[in-house]
Amino acid sequence: MLEYRNDQMSIRTSTEIKNNGIQLRTITEHAATSNDAMTTLTTDIHSDSKFIKILTFIAMLYTPASLVAVSDPIMVPI
Repeated sequence: MLEYRNDQMSIRTSTEIKNNGIQLRTITEHAATSNDAMTTLTTDIHSDSKFIKILTFIAMLYTPASLVAVSDPIMVPI
């Protein structure tokens, strides 16, 4: 009787270990997919950041000049 119970517990333990391994594999696959998505997102953000820096620099050059041109009384038609 004790031998049968021991065998049943061994089978149950083996089954649970197998199920845990399957679940861990699934979690790992999802983590890898998420990691790939984050890498792509980071690359896109880096490209956007470069573009925004260029636009900011251009705006920094043109904004003061346009304000001076508008506020200059010689340029205003009478």
